[in-house]
Amino acid sequence: MILTACFQVTALKHVTHEFRAAAQKYIQEQRQVNENRGKSASSSYSTKNGSMSSSTQETDDNTPEASSASSIPEKEVTELPDDSETTAYRGLTEDTIGDATFGFFKVHGTWEQDTASLQWLQSQQNVMILTSTQGQGFGVDFASFSFKKITGQSYVSLNQVDNVQASRIDGTYQDTTSDSIKAMTYLEWHMPDGHIRVVYLIAPSRPLLNLIVKTLSESFRAT
Repeated sequence: MILTACFQVTALKHVTHEFRAAAQKYIQEQRQVNENRGKSASSSYSTKNGSMSSSTQETDDNTPEASSASSIPEKEVTELPDDSETTAYRGLTEDTIGDATFGFFKVHGTWEQDTASLQWLQSQQNVMILTSTQGQGFGVDFASFSFKKITGQSYVSLNQVDNVQASRIDGTYQDTTSDSIKAMTYLEWHMPDGHIRVVYLIAPSRPLLNLIVKTLSESFRAT
């Protein structure tokens, strides 16, 4: 699988390799999901009862076994002052990304989509967004990216979708080709028709990631 974006900055070579490897893993696992969809309905995520699909049952760096939803502490997201990455991001041109299946939301900068893996890549700040859509009643049974450590869970309201809250899981992600630790957030929600939306966001800093999540929650629309 070849990424549509061709990055020329040396620092991005590691990131591109990382995303490509994770995307390959994601596609393989999604095929397995499709084969077992009839067996997976009971594992779907429900924001009402707090149960969680295995997509977010990741281990932290000190825990050998997967964490269940009940073991992840609820933790309000703290607003953080802008760092240099976030300031630079705010200064970029606003754009809209997404598709008719997933929906659309606003971002800043120039983004390239790898349609085969449903990833969006932004080279200016090395930001990755992965979107996924599942049919009604079926959860997302495999994670495309593994948390190095989970720090907490909270909820995000989608301003333009009536009565919908997204579950937010925050933590860290380790670059598979280096020792770099990035901020990662997992979002999952049910649309009014019961279909599920999933988003992974990986960014070099927590303030930048928080800003992208905030923008997504304010601007996401189904069509």
